[in-house]
Amino acid sequence: MAAGIFAWILRPFCPEMILGSLSAALRSLRENLTRSVLSAVGIAVGSMAMMLLISIAEGARSDARQLVDEIGANLIIVVPGKIDTQGLMGSGNFGLSPFTMKDVEAVRAVPGVHQVCKWTFVGGVISSNGTTPISFTLGSDPVWFSIRQHKFSEGGGFTNPRAREVVIGPRPKLDMFGRQPALGKTIKVNGVSLKIVGVTDEKSSTTLFGRNPFENICYVPFETAKETIGRGRSQIDRIIVQADPALPPERLVSAIRTAVLKSQNGNETFTVLTQADLRSVIYKVLSLLTYLVVGISVIALVVGGMGIMTVMLMNVNERQREIGIRKTVGARRSHIFAQFLVESVLLTASGGLSGLVLTTGGVLLIRSLTDLHPRLGAAVIGLGLGVSVAVGCLFGLAPAVRAASKDPVESMRQE
Repeated sequence: MAAGIFAWILRPFCPEMILGSLSAALRSLRENLTRSVLSAVGIAVGSMAMMLLISIAEGARSDARQLVDEIGANLIIVVPGKIDTQGLMGSGNFGLSPFTMKDVEAVRAVPGVHQVCKWTFVGGVISSNGTTPISFTLGSDPVWFSIRQHKFSEGGGFTNPRAREVVIGPRPKLDMFGRQPALGKTIKVNGVSLKIVGVTDEKSSTTLFGRNPFENICYVPFETAKETIGRGRSQIDRIIVQADPALPPERLVSAIRTAVLKSQNGNETFTVLTQADLRSVIYKVLSLLTYLVVGISVIALVVGGMGIMTVMLMNVNERQREIGIRKTVGARRSHIFAQFLVESVLLTASGGLSGLVLTTGGVLLIRSLTDLHPRLGAAVIGLGLGVSVAVGCLFGLAPAVRAASKDPVESMRQE
């Protein structure tokens, strides 16, 4: 019994019957063109919403990945405080860092560590001739310019950790000196005069997360920041570790954590993060938003599918005489079932294709008018079209079954 039912369900999907049902379905849709177009609009809007919102989320993921990867390659970052990389929250000491040179030396001694750099966040502003551009000043070791392969439009990185020198980003340079060369000129960082020895060449870009942060960063030697700007007091805010190129950074996390924990006398007041950890925290937020917008889009598709089911049920009632005639001349229940199911799938598939066209236009429009960079990939297109077809199959079953079950004699009596 079950095998017979299963065979009857699959029968409409044989090639010969599909071609015949497709021809009959297309003819029926042409005869009711206005109703068909209006029925497909809901699916088009729902599929467009789904594909467009997922494309925006994928673009944001790509921007986040690029932002983290631009820090450098094979990096591990030791930060103050406890951060839960499996969740969205962190806790601990973010204002006052517990790190000392003892921690830096402990990290440097870990086998597999290639280079180590310490950072200190320098508060205040930079200025030149009364101009104070928007910038972020960072005290770092000279090795930072080796860890992250900087490009320079002028000069290069500093080499003396105590030199009164500064490397500025392209945007502060443009604000202070315009198109004029900045190399060799003097600026003030919190009132301390420093000589410009380099201007970084950073690609200007704007994403969901703002401008490329490296455009605004100005670097001063760590010891200079401590002895002059910090007046002898400067904390180590971050410890940047570059793993040996032959080793994946993840393999060093445990050893670095153990080394810092020992140098901190067993007090775990820090977190060791890889670039993958940084990306995962951002991805969790984006994934949550993606699930929400996809859920809303699916609701729109379901509403559109219910509309198509309603229209198809009306079609069944209006076309009872046609169904009776077809059955009288030899059409089987499976033929009628296949025709109405194919009609439903064609409606939703055409709606999905229309949604794809609208999505493509929406992506181009968003890219040209906003800072978002949607990514409409093959997976997103496949998902949108696949869901549209699935909606047609699901909501087309009831009308198809009703049409197939019509009694030919009773149907012939209908006008």
